[in-house]
Amino acid sequence: MMRSGYKLVALKHNLVGAMHRSFLFSARMTCSRPSSSTTIDSQEQRFYVQEITLDPNKDGLSMQPDMEASKAETFDKAAWLANRQFEVLKPEMYYESLQVDTRDSKGLELAQDIACVLKIYETRKKVSERTPTTLSPDDMKTLVAILREESDASVMRYLRILFGKEFGRVKREYLHLVRLQEMEKRRALYSNNPYRYSPWDEEGNPVYSNWRNTMFTHISNPSRRKGAAVSRLRKEALFGQSFIVDFSWDPYMMRQERIIIAKRIEKLYQSNRRARSGPFNLVFANLSPQSTISSILPLHLQSLKRKDHMVNITNKHYLHLGIPKEKLIYLTPDCDDVMEEYDHDAVYVMAALCDVFCPSKMTLQRAIDEGIMMAKFPLEKYLTHVMNGTLCTDEVFGILLELKAGRSWPEALYRRIPEYKLHPHSIERLKEQCYQLRHSSYSDTNIL
Repeated sequence: MMRSGYKLVALKHNLVGAMHRSFLFSARMTCSRPSSSTTIDSQEQRFYVQEITLDPNKDGLSMQPDMEASKAETFDKAAWLANRQFEVLKPEMYYESLQVDTRDSKGLELAQDIACVLKIYETRKKVSERTPTTLSPDDMKTLVAILREESDASVMRYLRILFGKEFGRVKREYLHLVRLQEMEKRRALYSNNPYRYSPWDEEGNPVYSNWRNTMFTHISNPSRRKGAAVSRLRKEALFGQSFIVDFSWDPYMMRQERIIIAKRIEKLYQSNRRARSGPFNLVFANLSPQSTISSILPLHLQSLKRKDHMVNITNKHYLHLGIPKEKLIYLTPDCDDVMEEYDHDAVYVMAALCDVFCPSKMTLQRAIDEGIMMAKFPLEKYLTHVMNGTLCTDEVFGILLELKAGRSWPEALYRRIPEYKLHPHSIERLKEQCYQLRHSSYSDTNIL
């Protein structure tokens, strides 16, 4: 009974596979392909391919219709056969590689075999087009062995095999060259227009077109998780709360500090991309292309090389972005103003600064000079002991993400501050406060 069951399952799989293959075959047979012709360039012995024009004013690649051109993936075999040049082969060319010594009988016999193979080769060139343009020493060695063991017909068959190898190699090189040219055109287009897939233009104004400021989202990867992340980032980039990272502190940092801040910005971006309850609209302000941090940042933040990073990158000052000055809040740990509650209408500004060797209170002085509000986290209120070190850029941003999602201060601090920076008593107190908040919210819902 078990064997019959296995046979039935195998038969079922075979039938399903046959139906699938027949469906693919019928789909290929019914699929119509447009006919096209090619023209031959005699100088470079390459073949004219349909020109693909990249228009930076449009959002996609436009292919100009040309009835005399073929597609980029097409290789004209007939034109290649008509324009290839055969190499003149002589027996003396193979004497050194095959170690032919004409002074003994074995050497004379090998020289005669080489001459016989070349005679068959010349005869095949006149009879059939499926003949290689040249014969390498290894090919000649193989052909001589086939001639001695088998017959002239076997030599003919092997010459046809060498032709197939040569044709496949030439075709692969041609298609690889075409793809490289297309990649260079697209790379030039993306480098010349970094705002191609951004909801804004160079001036910060919204652009209404496909894959930009629209209801449709461009999902460049089949992964649903990535598509959902891109959709969330696009929505927040158009209508969400902004968070500004100030890159004007590049002259105050050493190279090692710039590398550290670039790694922290990469963590900041990834946490914003993974935020499901509502990410920020990230704005990289004061990021000049001539600055050193602008060349270091793409090495660590590889997502900036993709077209769906959804980050508003500008070299303008954040005061000149059209944001009301009363909404800006500069985050600095040196001020006296404590942020008791999270403001969903404010625009928080954080310095991209690694203050390992920099003097303290620089961000405080910057906020005072610009006349904008400032704030710091209420760490003394919720922590029993002083932290081991300061909060990094990505940790500050993570705490704001938790507050934006509706969590309380104890929950945000417990989730985002690493345990090695907290005293054991502070960890226990945060856990107790989180438990009390959850219990009180649960009891309130039961009363209602």
